[in-house]
Amino acid sequence: MAKQTIDCRGLACPQPVIQTKKALEQTGAAEIEVLLDNEIACENVSRFAQSRGWTVDAIVREGKELRLTLKPGRGESCGDPSPKPTGEEKILVYCHSDRMGQGDDGLGEVLMRSFIKSLADMAPQPQRIVFANGGVRLTTEGSALLETL
Repeated sequence: MAKQTIDCRGLACPQPVIQTKKALEQTGAAEIEVLLDNEIACENVSRFAQSRGWTVDAIVREGKELRLTLKPGRGESCGDPSPKPTGEEKILVYCHSDRMGQGDDGLGEVLMRSFIKSLADMAPQPQRIVFANGGVRLTTEGSALLETL
């Protein structure tokens, strides 16, 4: 088994975790090396990998970049945090605002964009997305998310 390298430098959250999830699900590698450029992404990827039964073997800082080495099978696994679909589950996403959280509106808009874009990688896919109140602005002409939706 070979080592697989995933370059997540420059990716905004939650993309490093999503890329790592895809690699963990598809790999037959003996280890996965994740290249990152920020500490928060490193912590998020580490926690996610450990929740899937992988061990964080090494974290190497090289200047502003981080190299995270993951190995399978020896970590503490919490199991799959989501129940297995039985074919009857229907996921609905409700957006009542065009931003996430309160306080810094700019940050809230960035978080909402990241959330909406991450829905495409969700399994199973949401059956419906409902927009109400300020969330309707995400679906109108001029919205940065209109094409994504």
